[in-house]
Amino acid sequence: MTVFFISVSELRDIEVNTEVFSHGSFPNETPFSVEMKETEAFRVLGSADRQILLHELVRADEGMAEEELARRVAARRHRTSPDSLGEEDIERAHIRLAHFHFPLLRDLRIIEQNEDEVCLTESERRDQLLEAAAELDEWPYALPYSSRPRGSE
Repeated sequence: MTVFFISVSELRDIEVNTEVFSHGSFPNETPFSVEMKETEAFRVLGSADRQILLHELVRADEGMAEEELARRVAARRHRTSPDSLGEEDIERAHIRLAHFHFPLLRDLRIIEQNEDEVCLTESERRDQLLEAAAELDEWPYALPYSSRPRGSE
């Protein structure tokens, strides 16, 4: 049996390559065009976590702390209130955001991060992504918190 070890940065590169850069280029090799192709936008929107993240940032209309975004994403993903979440749920959401979704959206120039705050950029690419999101039947992906207890679905 052969065991392969992969670093978090290599894993991130794999995620970036397979989700958005399927043509084989890496984000740092080729400068981005100002325009976002529709197929690229829908690949970005293919993740429920990214849809929720983007919707929360649009709804807030300002920057938001990473921890608060993680709490909101976890709550909407589990369709429960933020108060009903365990710390483990929030931590898992924060790890997914910090290691996969924030870097991808930052590389695409959709979000900006400074210290612990995340905000949407003022860019044409962001506008094109949000226009594509508006075309989705279920944008935002998950409805706001449900009053149903977790696991009763």
